[in-house]
Amino acid sequence: MIRNVLLLLTLASALSLPAADPFTYKSPKGWRHERIPFPLGFAPELEYQGFEELRFGPGMFQPKSDTYWTYAFFWWVKGDAPITAASLKTDLTSYYLGLSHAVGSGRGLKIAPEKITVKLKPTIRTKSKPTSPIFSGTLQTYDAFATGKLLKLNFEVSRSYFKESDHTWVFFSVSPLKPDSKVWKQMHAFRDSFRVKP
Repeated sequence: MIRNVLLLLTLASALSLPAADPFTYKSPKGWRHERIPFPLGFAPELEYQGFEELRFGPGMFQPKSDTYWTYAFFWWVKGDAPITAASLKTDLTSYYLGLSHAVGSGRGLKIAPEKITVKLKPTIRTKSKPTSPIFSGTLQTYDAFATGKLLKLNFEVSRSYFKESDHTWVFFSVSPLKPDSKVWKQMHAFRDSFRVKP
């Protein structure tokens, strides 16, 4: 069902996707996948060229699951896209507000834009690990898919620019669970496995 909803939101088509990706990675086993081209149907304000690749925990929209609202995704976008605290806050606010409206409107939910909030802080990047986060924080959004209630999510963001392909990779790990929980290790392994083909 989630796959179908996202496909309708973005009007995505397999015909619009490249035949082969210039990168490889290993995503968690059993996690559902989705790819959405920019501009995102639910957040056209994000003016990037490329796509978003997502992996959903098995219990993503099951409130009693230990992977409830736990997922990881990355943006693969054209050019050297700077990711600053200001731009990230704006992008995430637009992203989750748009998603809440797009899904919630069909369920009769009343979405209060001021309830969508993002708090973030820079992190000290590990030079030996280029995939380490540049920002971490919390965000409040609606679970428009299942409960209709507000929920608080923890997140981490990593970013790398690949000059050879002139693309920027921005990786997001998201979960209501604390970053020291087991499921974050799965998302970190997914993040750290990303490689651009030579």
